Amino acid sequence: MQVGDSGPTIQLRGPVGEAPTNSISALMYFVKLISPEPVVLSVNEGNSQLCRILAIDRQMTSSTFTARCPFEITGDGIQQSVFDQTPSIRRNQEALLRGDLVKRQLRFIKIKGSGQGEILVEGLMSGDQAIVHRISMHFGGRVGSRILVTIGINDICHRDGKPFAVNDQVIKVDSLDFRRQGSDPKMYVTLNSIKSAAAGDGLMSNLIGRVKGAVANIIIPPVPIRMAGNEAMLGFAQAIVDGKVSFTFPLAQGI
Repeated sequence: MQVGDSGPTIQLRGPVGEAPTNSISALMYFVKLISPEPVVLSVNEGNSQLCRILAIDRQMTSSTFTARCPFEITGDGIQQSVFDQTPSIRRNQEALLRGDLVKRQLRFIKIKGSGQGEILVEGLMSGDQAIVHRISMHFGGRVGSRILVTIGINDICHRDGKPFAVNDQVIKVDSLDFRRQGSDPKMYVTLNSIKSAAAGDGLMSNLIGRVKGAVANIIIPPVPIRMAGNEAMLGFAQAIVDGKVSFTFPLAQGI
């Protein structure tokens, strides 16, 4: 395989007694694969964030299996995936000219600082073969160690003949969930809180945000994603279950 023909590689197993360590950008490369819109991945200058796979615990019965993969992010910094909203603006140009709002557009997905989480893989057994049906990335570790994953969204309107972002909101994420689906795959998001980007970080503001997050989890629709991205996440999960040493993401195409 020539250089540039694939995406980054995630190390799943290290030398005996050592946890495999990966860059934060490698872990979050899946965002480029699932997004219907162009995405730019960036890290701040001096970023020292790394992802360590702590263990892989597989449990199987004659018909089902689970694999739990605790991980931690160490170091300081911010990794951010910024979404280009230009294609969405173009697709919705007529609606914007009519004065309609284009709602809930993804602006960014961000990981800040360090913390602990868990990857959970579930599926069915077909004879001796484990077939993955679901992978969930959970960002809440023990108390005080949750990984700060936030999603920024906004609405778009026209002002003075130009597209303009309004109603900026910041969502704290508890988990992202990918499932084996048909031709229209979606990502399921569980929220921790949701509040205005202009809101403060005080006790009352955070409490209101958590209440809004609980309500939003009841009504938030799953997010449409690219088939290639969904298949990549299932492939990542299969590598975990099969005890592979590593998994290489496919190259993100056309974005």
